[in-house]
Amino acid sequence: KELIFSKDFTTSKRVTEYSGRGIGLWAVKEEVDRMGGCIAIHTVPDQGTSFRITLPILE
Repeated sequence: KELIFSKDFTTSKRVTEYSGRGIGLWAVKEEVDRMGGCIAIHTVPDQGTSFRITLPILE
C-alpha cells in the first residue's frame, strides 16, 4: 500500500486524459505528514479504495 504514495507511481501504461501522472497521492501524503497527520487506506477488491485523512487539532 505504501507504494501508491511514491512520487511518479501509476498503474497506467501511458498517460491519458483519464489516467494520472502519479503525483497526486504523493503530494497529499507530503502535506498530511507536514501537518502531523496520517492517511488510512481501506481497499475492497473489485469495489474500490477509500482514504481517511486524520489531522491534529491545533489549539
